[in-house]
Amino acid sequence: MRTTSHKIAVVLAIIYFAALAGILFWPSPVDRPITGALTHVIMWLHSHGLPNGSSATAR
Repeated sequence: MRTTSHKIAVVLAIIYFAALAGILFWPSPVDRPITGALTHVIMWLHSHGLPNGSSATAR
């Protein structure tokens, strides 16, 4: 017998995978509207040393 929490988990999983399928099969890139802003943020981070180019584990 299925519990209420199991049914909720199944419904949420179906919604999640439906959203993923929608994003996957969308005819244009879903991040296109923020491409310029995203590039600007990444360039700003790089100009301020992120990533710093060295591994945290290397000594």
